[in-house]
Amino acid sequence: IFIFFPSDLYAKYNCTYCQEDITGLRVKCVECQDFDLCLQ
Repeated sequence: IFIFFPSDLYAKYNCTYCQEDITGLRVKCVECQDFDLCLQ
């Protein structure tokens, strides 16, 4: 698991768990192809 800091203001990520847009920090699985979590 990596924690990513927002570096691309135009990138759009949705939380895999709650489906909300992720703004700010996100958690990314290094083994899963499409798995991002917000910190909410």
